Parts: sequence; structure tokens; C-alpha cells
Amino acid sequence: FEGVGPFVRKKIPLKLAQRNVWATLAECSNPRLPQIAVTYEMPDQFIVVYDYIPGDTLEQVVAGNGRLAIDETLSVAYELAEAAADLHRHGLVHCDLAPGNIIIAADGAHVIDFGIAQHIGTRSTSDTKTATLGTWGFAAPEQYGFASADQRSDIYSLSRLVGYMVSGCLPDQEQFNQWLLSSSVPQPLQDFLSKGTAFEPSARFQTCDEFFQALDQLRYALDLTQST
Repeated sequence: FEGVGPFVRKKIPLKLAQRNVWATLAECSNPRLPQIAVTYEMPDQFIVVYDYIPGDTLEQVVAGNGRLAIDETLSVAYELAEAAADLHRHGLVHCDLAPGNIIIAADGAHVIDFGIAQHIGTRSTSDTKTATLGTWGFAAPEQYGFASADQRSDIYSLSRLVGYMVSGCLPDQEQFNQWLLSSSVPQPLQDFLSKGTAFEPSARFQTCDEFFQALDQLRYALDLTQST
């Protein structure tokens, strides 16, 4: 790779390597997903080399600002949903869309860390169950053994991220629940978060296209149509 880069080299134990997931990810073209340069094997490791994205994690950004403005939150959510939509078109689900796995770079949000990504409909085995739970508070309920993960699992996480960004609170903290039920939260935002994070996958936004439409409707309802 002389003359190009920089790159990240991710080392994965062979028994945990999901070669088919990385091969499919290499077919994705959305710029908010890592661009895979090469994969290869060592005697005891599977190696993935992909482009390095400079920036801070969403976790760092929210911690530094306290919370994000609603228009900025919706812009980041739209960018993340673009990445998720490309994954879903290729039959993949990320399974761990959480603040520590998102980089806010100069050109917007980027999704990283595909360590527990899987093909839609894959059921965890006894060897992988612990590793595929995802980040508590952001992972969908079905990832804890209720059902196979699919695109609606990522949509749950995207909706949780919206609440996290605009409130500055982790979803599993008591202050988040207090914030969500407070009079300062507009009803359209409450309705959006309620639907996006419904326990039953069938009650959520079913696709990223529906999620995009809901973001546009929320922006309009909050009179943010002139924001970018």
C-alpha cells in the first residue's frame, strides 16, 4: 500500500473470523462504511486491512458537548442510516451501532467495528452467543436471545442513538427516562423514539427507507426544514 493510506489492520482470532461477513462488507460502497483494502490469514489470525478515518467517536463528541442540537442529531442519524441501508441491501446487520462504534469525521459520521456483524437471519450458536449481544442500552432486545437479528435490530439502535444524542444520557440511565417523559421533549420526538425502540420488531420502522421518512417528518414537525 505504498503511497496510500493510512490503514487500520484488524487482527481476529481464526475461530472468531467471519470471512463471509468481511467479504460482503467489501462489496458495500457507501462512503460511511469502511473501505476494505485486503483480507488475509496468518497461522492463528484473520487479518482485515481497511481505511483509517480520523475523528472522535460519537461518545467523545457527546461527552464534550453535553448533548447535540436536534438538527445536528437528525443529520448524524440520517448519515448513519445511509450506512445501515447499504449493509441491509447486502444482507448484513451491524448488531452494535453504539456511540463508541461511530466516528464523527470532518465529512460526517462513519460506522466502524464490525466484530459482531452478521448476515440477516443468522442465529447465534453457543460459541458466539456471548460475543453477539451488542452494547447494552443500544442493542435490540432480540439480540439477547429472543429472535434472530435483522434490519429492524439496527433501526432500534439508530433510534436509541437519536435519543442519546439529543439528551446526552445513556438509554439505560434513569435520567434518560426522566428526560424522555419531561415536558421539554416535543411530542413528535417522543413518538419517533417510542416507535423506533419498540420491543416488538414488527412495531418499529421496518426498513431504513421508513426510518428516513420518519426523520424527514420529524424535521418538518419540529420546524427544522431549513436546517442541514
